[in-house]
Amino acid sequence: MSVLWNKYLSVGIPEMDEQHRGLFAMIAEHACFLEKIQLENTRADINRCEAAAALHHYLCHWLSNHIVCEDKKYGHFIVEKNERSA
Repeated sequence: MSVLWNKYLSVGIPEMDEQHRGLFAMIAEHACFLEKIQLENTRADINRCEAAAALHHYLCHWLSNHIVCEDKKYGHFIVEKNERSA
């Protein structure tokens, strides 16, 4: 499971959104690396490859969920605070 950045994940704070894009890019790079390892090393320990794939799936899900459930709240708070200060 690969997750791509999309507008739904934006928290409305450019700095935070850029950090989140960077996290997705790092996860994507690791996913490509994992695929190359699996293709090149067919004799590898299958349990280790499955564990790496499961970790990748977990990280993608956790990051998306964290942004949507936690960081968006923080983003809305900051935006509202800035609007009140203006």
